[in-house]
Amino acid sequence: MSSNVQCTALNNAIRAKGYTHSQLADRVGSTPERVTDILSGQAKPTQQEFDSLARTLGVTNPVSSCARYPNLQTSS
Repeated sequence: MSSNVQCTALNNAIRAKGYTHSQLADRVGSTPERVTDILSGQAKPTQQEFDSLARTLGVTNPVSSCARYPNLQTSS
């Protein structure tokens, strides 16, 4: 499943920070499985989850959550 633009931005940020999904999950108070599902596009995050991930990863001015535009696809 392809991720949308917002999820791609989060994935780029996690790579830039060098975090594992487990490390990110610890920082946002979630589970590694949930973080993986969100970042892979398999699960739709709540707005609170998306905001927490974006804030932790330093993604500024996110347009919307991954859940709000599920049909927006990136080329992969």
